[in-house]
Amino acid sequence: MRRVSREEAHGLLRTRSRAKSDRVLVERVADAGGLLHGHFLQQAGAHSEFFLRYAAVGRDADLNRRIAEVLCATDEMKGAKDKDATVLCPESAGFYLGSAVAQAQDWSLAVAAIDLGRRPGRTLRRGALAPGGLVVIVNDVATTGGGLLALLDLAHRAHAKVVGVAVAAAAEPTALVKAMKARGLWTAWAFKTLWPHAPAGEGCAACDAGEPLLPAAEFN
Repeated sequence: MRRVSREEAHGLLRTRSRAKSDRVLVERVADAGGLLHGHFLQQAGAHSEFFLRYAAVGRDADLNRRIAEVLCATDEMKGAKDKDATVLCPESAGFYLGSAVAQAQDWSLAVAAIDLGRRPGRTLRRGALAPGGLVVIVNDVATTGGGLLALLDLAHRAHAKVVGVAVAAAAEPTALVKAMKARGLWTAWAFKTLWPHAPAGEGCAACDAGEPLLPAAEFN
């Protein structure tokens, strides 16, 4: 396993706006050690050659704040700015981004506990979700959307009203937007990941080469 260089990073992450100032963020993500090359097992079971380690990104407070600002500048987030909402995020790497978004938007923060597999669970670690209260779900990366669904379930069981989701990066933004729109939710994202994800045992070159499989969750 190794860190990805600045030069490689531009072929692996694409900013939503493609503005030059936002492209610099891609290089800063690489500088922070946020992009790794190896053989990774995603939580949904797929294998990938690269991994966005948001825990490393989040520890750079200025970079994390800047990514939150990019999210908050999207039309979706600007439309929700004046609403009294609560950010719901997991206590894993998504906590860094959730905290920064809550601060930028002047919203309250609720943090979901995670299970042994580092997936969002059914309880809150801190904060509260008010029945009927507005909720924006924030997480670091959406690959299949499974982590978002767990947070949606937690909010719904609290009888809160989820209005949208925001992620630092999405593997398939168009599909994510469509899936969330079907639930009546808007979606905001800052980066698109450009590397493929192979179903376990199907077309994974690293598996064919006998490379050790690393659980991605352990790096966040």
